[in-house]
Amino acid sequence: MQVKIDLTVMFEAPFNVGTGAMAGLPTDRPTILNGRNRPYVPGSSLKGRLRHRCEQLLRTITADPYAACHSPAPDRMCPLDEHWLGQFCPICRLFGSPHRAGPLFFGDLQWMTADIVEAETAVRRHVSINRRRRVAEQQRLFDVEVFAPEPRTELSGLIHGNLPYDDSQALVALLLGGLNLMNSLGGGRSAGLGACSFSPHCSIDEEAVDEMWIKEGLSQWRV
Repeated sequence: MQVKIDLTVMFEAPFNVGTGAMAGLPTDRPTILNGRNRPYVPGSSLKGRLRHRCEQLLRTITADPYAACHSPAPDRMCPLDEHWLGQFCPICRLFGSPHRAGPLFFGDLQWMTADIVEAETAVRRHVSINRRRRVAEQQRLFDVEVFAPEPRTELSGLIHGNLPYDDSQALVALLLGGLNLMNSLGGGRSAGLGACSFSPHCSIDEEAVDEMWIKEGLSQWRV
C-alpha cells in the first residue's frame, strides 16, 4: 500500500522549534532555520509528536494500556517490550523502533511564502514557574526566539512510504486519526506557543481516501 499525505499546518500562534545549540547565540532558546534563513519544523519533530498522539489514540480505541510498547525508552520498545517480545506493535510498525526502520518518511514542514526572502523572528522573555508553590522561580529568567510573521502562518510538508502489512488500512487510519488530534508543535506549549491546526490530504495507491475509509480503518482496532 503506497501512502502519500500532503500536510498543511496552520499556526495560529508564534512557535519555537529549538536547535539544541545555544553557545554564542543572543537568545537562550533559538528557533531552527533552514538554508534560506527561514524557520521550519523538522520532520523528526513532527514524527515524535505524532507518534505520541497515535499511541494515545490506539490505547483509547482498544481500551488496552499495552496496545503499544513503552517508547521512547529503547529497552522497552519492540521487540524488547515485555508485552511484545519478538514482535512489533502497531506504533512501531508505523514509526519504527531502535531495532527496525519505519516504512514512512516524514518530510520537514517548510514555510512556503514566496514573496519574502528572509523571515524575521522575535524574542520573548519568560520566567520559570514553581508548579508546587505557584510562584516565579528566582534567577530563572530566560528568553525564547519565536517565529510569527503574520497572525496565521502556513507550513507544508509530506509524509509518504509503502506499508507492506495486511492491516495497512487500519494503520493509515490510525495515523490520520493521530494527525486530527494534533493541536500544537514545538516548545513552549504551556506559554501559549505553537498552537496550530492540521489539514492532511491522504491518497492510497494514488487514490484519495475519504472519511468513510478512515472510519472503516479505525473500526478494525475495536474488534
